[in-house]
Amino acid sequence: MDLFLIDTLSPFFAPLPDGEEYNWSKVPFTLLEGPDGLDVDKEIQIIDAFGHYVRKVSGLGYNAVTIDELCRMVDFDFYNAALRRKLEGYRSFYKKIFSIAAENNLKIYVTTDIMFFNRDIEEYLGKRRKKESIKQLLRVSIEKLFREYPGISGVVFRLGESDGMDVEGDFISRLFIKKPEQCRKVVHDLIPLFEEKDKTMIVRTWTLGAYPIGDLIWNRATLDKVFRNMDSENLIISHKFGEGDFFRYMNLNPHFYDEGTYRKIIELQAKREYEGFGEFPSYVGREYEKFSRYLKQAENMQGIMVWAQTGGWSHFNRLTYGRRSSLWVEINIEVIIALFRDELKSEEAVYRFAERNPDLQDGEKLLELLKLSDRVVRNLWYLPEFSSRRMYFRRNRIPPLLWNVWDNILISHSLRSVIRLFVLEKKEAVLDGYRFLRKIKRMKKLACELGIDTEQFDFMYDTFRIVALGREYYLSRWNPGFQEKLSGLSAKYRKKYPGGFHIIEGYALVQPKKWIIRTLFVLAIRNYPQYRLIDKLVLIRFSSLIYLLVSLFNRKKLPAFLEEKAMGVQTLLK
Repeated sequence: MDLFLIDTLSPFFAPLPDGEEYNWSKVPFTLLEGPDGLDVDKEIQIIDAFGHYVRKVSGLGYNAVTIDELCRMVDFDFYNAALRRKLEGYRSFYKKIFSIAAENNLKIYVTTDIMFFNRDIEEYLGKRRKKESIKQLLRVSIEKLFREYPGISGVVFRLGESDGMDVEGDFISRLFIKKPEQCRKVVHDLIPLFEEKDKTMIVRTWTLGAYPIGDLIWNRATLDKVFRNMDSENLIISHKFGEGDFFRYMNLNPHFYDEGTYRKIIELQAKREYEGFGEFPSYVGREYEKFSRYLKQAENMQGIMVWAQTGGWSHFNRLTYGRRSSLWVEINIEVIIALFRDELKSEEAVYRFAERNPDLQDGEKLLELLKLSDRVVRNLWYLPEFSSRRMYFRRNRIPPLLWNVWDNILISHSLRSVIRLFVLEKKEAVLDGYRFLRKIKRMKKLACELGIDTEQFDFMYDTFRIVALGREYYLSRWNPGFQEKLSGLSAKYRKKYPGGFHIIEGYALVQPKKWIIRTLFVLAIRNYPQYRLIDKLVLIRFSSLIYLLVSLFNRKKLPAFLEEKAMGVQTLLK
């Protein structure tokens, strides 16, 4: 491996107020701008934070960074005058931060969605054959990028996800690639440009189930349709470590063992978007060490792409190597580079981190604390008997975590009806939950001995206590008193931690009989990746319509963030 890539999202949030809810998928440009473009004072803060950040990650051994995003780095003469003036300012800004990255011996990879749009682009495309013109516009954008910024090393393409429904600004991305054949043509047509300029084209296989391309993340047949016989030295395919998003209980993505000759990198997440955003320890060393060992058997592995800040929607605003930086995220970042570049064991990586940080000299105690965090998260934040199941719905691997989503903890009777179908050892699961809850007290004691602020362990305990009680509610015999008990504990939690997790409660009883729910799940859910006849004929074709009809009668029972954030459930069922 020779490519150790890490995102630079954190510095771009430096000028923004703490405590607000943000979309952490990419730079929030609209929040950084004034009437005429990037705010001058905020630009100064970003540049200062960027310099500190890249010096830190370069010193750790990372040799490349991703920077958002292509659409703001290039200009077209059909853009309106106000936008062109704004982009002129962005060109100056990007040249400054690119220079800082280069001074720290970091290669620069620009990110882009396929494809970005605005009113000017829509009007321009409206006069032409739209699909071909979109591809041509993307190609010309990249040509302009290479001319304007010859020092960059390449471009990272996201094709299976677009901007969320809450995103606003001068450019909004939408899903453009819908079929594997279409994806292959786009990639095939762009490769010669990267070969000519000696740049690297990184294509991410991350997809969310929308359209026939939506299973690219796990389906080898779809992967083969797109990348078969593409062995260019200027092409790298980037896979998330599992068949879904950054969850635990995911086996290593089988795409890494694909027999194709294309080069690959693995995506890893240090700031865990589904495990607290760095507000409590969520150690990944032992799991990622396993992946690093397995990847020694994979061919054409080129490196890693680490998400140090990127991912999810949350009001938890810790900025990596910036304001209120999370010790736990920093540990994960350093352990990852130690595993994949230096080939250390996870324990050795923790000891090295302790040696580098004078306040944490006791590596043994730090390692014990981190191992406990790994066990508590795996066994209480997740529910092992459910989370270890490999289940698929339509084109998606079902997440192993349904009750904790970003900064939300969900407690509802509807979810109770679902979880009970898949957990047989109910009593044991409840007892295990409380047994692992108690281990947080040991973690707090170790933190005190290490000189680490222990208030975050009080927060962790109180948060995980809600999860443990929620598990008891899900898996115990129905008792109307649970609602009162949970609501009372949730109210106390909100009062104590107004900036804590959102506790979303919904105790409306589900009307269908248990056998009806079970039958629906048998029809909809499969335990293996291969599609069944019912998937091909019904679920893939008509799920969007079914969801629309159900939501008309049941919308009040759906958490609001499912409709207001990301791309929306309806889009993912297309």
